[in-house]
Parts: sequence; C-alpha cells; structure tokens
Amino acid sequence: MAGTITADFIRSDANQLSLQVGNTTFATINAMGLMSNTGNVWVSQSGATTANNISVGRIVTPSVMPTGSVLQVVQTVKTDTFSTTSGSLTDITGMSVSITPTSATSKILVQYFIGEIGPGNDEALGIALLRGSTVIGAGATAGSRTLTSTAAVYANDRGAPQAFCFLDSPATTSSTTYKLQIYVNGGNTVHVNRSSTDTDSTTYARTASTITAMEIAA
Repeated sequence: MAGTITADFIRSDANQLSLQVGNTTFATINAMGLMSNTGNVWVSQSGATTANNISVGRIVTPSVMPTGSVLQVVQTVKTDTFSTTSGSLTDITGMSVSITPTSATSKILVQYFIGEIGPGNDEALGIALLRGSTVIGAGATAGSRTLTSTAAVYANDRGAPQAFCFLDSPATTSSTTYKLQIYVNGGNTVHVNRSSTDTDSTTYARTASTITAMEIAA
C-alpha cells in the first residue's frame, strides 16, 4: 500500500532489540530502557522519562517557554533588624538575592518589601536597588541628590513600609546579585524591621522584609 512504512523490532544481539524502518535504526531496547539511535535514554528501565535527553520541543524546557513565562523564582527573607546612621548609601545586611538566568535574553523582575522603616523625627531616607554595585531603577540625576528607588520623610517615629518593583535586563547567564542599600539624613538613625522606639509593648511591632527575583522569558 502506498505510504505504508513497515517497522520491525529485530534482535541485534543477545541483550538488545532494535526498532528499524528499512535499514535505519530508530530506537533500541536493552537493560537500560528505551534508547534513541544515538544511545540517549528516552525512558529508563524504571519507567522514568529523562527530559535532558529528549530533543527540545517534546518536553518543555526554559528555552522553549513563551515570552512572559516565569522560569524561576528566588527570594530572601530578612526577619532580624538593621540600623544605620549613614548619610550615604550602605548595604542593608541580609537584603540581597542571587539568581542565575537560563538565557542572556531573559528579564529579571526584582521586587522588594521593607516591612517597617523606624525613623526618629523629621528624617529623610532613601532605599536603592542595586545589581552588583550598580544602582538600578532609580530617578534621574539632579545635582548632588542621592539616586534611590524609594524615599520618604518621616516624623514623630511614624514608620511605614516601602516597596518597589523593577524589570531588569542583566544580559547574562552568570549568577547575578541584587541587593538593597539605605541612607538617612543628618547623622540620625534609621531602623529596618522595627520602630525607632522599639519598647516591649503591643504598640510596637517587629516585621519581616523580602527581596524577590523572578526570571521572565523574553
């Protein structure tokens, strides 16, 4: 019949069967399982599928996910407190996250949430998001002003959370670290995850802060 292909399993040696169409071997079966004609295991003797050895497109891998898909998510949670009097940007201890993109074209969506900023009276402060040592997602240069992602002026020990979201293009497949830095004006003290007063009372809370990085297919 026209268009008909006859395939046969033939025994090529004492321990192996081969699937052939004409003179072409497409697969073999032996003690390891079902194998391709190049020797890669498709289905092991245990019944498990080995995705890394099946051609791209038959099993979904990061490289074939549609644009906008989330490929991986990593997060750091900070539950302890941090304080500084620095008038220039300084690292917030424990507020960093590292991610290794699977593709150089991927975007990285970075989000941070600072549960509570505990200032004193009339304090101006800012938080900057950095990729490595480079500030990203900040305002435009203006004189000697500090460039940050979020900023606020607080009064009367009235702290509040700060949050920010930025879609970055690191253009790399190397491990990339995102971190937060903070500054406070005039030699004052600013606290993270606690109020400025921080007495043992139900009036004052302790909070958690997070920084999250998500790889987005592009």
